[in-house]
Amino acid sequence: MHYAFKWVQTGFNVGLYQFQRGNETGGEGSNAISKALKTKGVHFSMVIDEGGMMVKDPIGGSDVICAAIGVGEKRAVDIKFTAKSHGGHASTPSKNTPLVRLGKFMAEIDTKNVFKSHLSDTLVEAFKIVSPYATGIKKFLFENARKLKPIVEFIVPRVSSTANALFKTTIAFTRAQGSEGNNVLPEEAYVIGNMRCTHYQGLKSSLKAVEKIANKYDISMEVISPGIKSSVSSHETPEYELVKNTINKLFPDVLVLPYIQNGASDSRFFSRVCDNVFRFVPFKVDNEQLSSVHGLNENLNIKDLAPAVEFYKEIIKGT
Repeated sequence: MHYAFKWVQTGFNVGLYQFQRGNETGGEGSNAISKALKTKGVHFSMVIDEGGMMVKDPIGGSDVICAAIGVGEKRAVDIKFTAKSHGGHASTPSKNTPLVRLGKFMAEIDTKNVFKSHLSDTLVEAFKIVSPYATGIKKFLFENARKLKPIVEFIVPRVSSTANALFKTTIAFTRAQGSEGNNVLPEEAYVIGNMRCTHYQGLKSSLKAVEKIANKYDISMEVISPGIKSSVSSHETPEYELVKNTINKLFPDVLVLPYIQNGASDSRFFSRVCDNVFRFVPFKVDNEQLSSVHGLNENLNIKDLAPAVEFYKEIIKGT
């Protein structure tokens, strides 16, 4: 569900749409809907989509539950990496066969510092909000993030994979294909890489960083889905304040902060018709539930359903 709020002179008109799913796999329905709305001259004041939830210590370094509002999202790109050879029989294997080269390539990507680290303005704001609840060196770094930008960019991404994804483009290898037979060397093998580009490094620079290593192992590269660059909404607007104040009212023990979402959502299409696109789901989740997203036993607590409904009711009343 996506809730869109269109500003008119008398206040907010509320439009509720159920968009076709497919956020991580294309989002053709939302793409078409946003284009149709634009041609009709519709411009929303606010769009709320799925995204950040209420999680304990999402950044690392503070003992507090944070409601993370996604004000933008990383660009999701699918890339096919292909290695070729003359094939042959597995009984007399040659060196550096396609699968071996792909393996070396993936291992180097996995272990090397391939992408640039960048402390965005959104992260600076998030660190400032969290800093009073942090301890030790992280408290010092969070409080002085902008002044200590190069140090923060070097240290914080090493705290965890989550922290790393906040600062850098990432790539995960998700699919692979070799030969059809157990005793046959492949003439061609490939892996699929799912890349999430930061706004700072962008698509072109991120691809160039990976291509340099692919060339080293005689691997060709094909972008099979270039993704869409999302806008970054401001956290200093009345619309953001409405979402923030609603969270504070219903969940007073929660700290509200902005962030750039790592996952893709349908809302990336709606910057065409809205300047304030926010990604937030009003559910409290623990780390186990968070790690189950798109996996086994994905779940939410039933007791959190009623407060979530109240959140949307308050948003509508607040308009």
